[in-house]
Amino acid sequence: MTAPIRLPVAWWLSLDTVAVQWQCHRDQVLYMFDAGLLTPWLLLPKYLLPLEAQSGAAPNVCIVLESYRSLMWTYTDDDARAYISGSFVGFAVEREGFRTIPVQLVDPVEIRRSQLVMLTDQADELEAMAVASKARCKNKAQERADDMLIAALAEAAFPDDVAHPYRIAAKLLVSIECAGLSLSREAIAGKLKHAMAMWCREDELSAAAPKLKAAAA
Repeated sequence: MTAPIRLPVAWWLSLDTVAVQWQCHRDQVLYMFDAGLLTPWLLLPKYLLPLEAQSGAAPNVCIVLESYRSLMWTYTDDDARAYISGSFVGFAVEREGFRTIPVQLVDPVEIRRSQLVMLTDQADELEAMAVASKARCKNKAQERADDMLIAALAEAAFPDDVAHPYRIAAKLLVSIECAGLSLSREAIAGKLKHAMAMWCREDELSAAAPKLKAAAA
């Protein structure tokens, strides 16, 4: 079996490529531009540029489109068009690297939304943010489960002291110190108070659920 060809990492990605990688619709990628979450880049054909900016094998210059959301877009069935002019910062691929190209458009040039691209660095940053967000959600769920477990154990072991976290902390501290560990009474009591508060809140929600269901009916 022939091994797949390993291509070098690209400086930019088409929105279709990003959509395939993220397993989403292309419009969801465009939404990030529309909402101002990301600044889009645009592939501008070199034949539209002055001669001094057309050197090199790459057919396009990639320019940052800071004015994306303020442009007057005209929509069609499958695309949207607008005109840009003025000074832009861009680059063109050159061998393994890139070459910075200042772009000066004296006359308005028509562009299309289908020419928008995302830099590889932008895609990597968004993926890292998504991973971190999932980790935070997972951590919150784990913390809630830990609180429920601590509260349940405290109620089972010290039923007469549930309303007195410092009493429970003092009793636990004896065992902790005997094990050669160091932990303050305040830290133990604080964790117990938080866990018991979560436990009480769950009880209140469970008790209120039938009433809410009856009221909704």
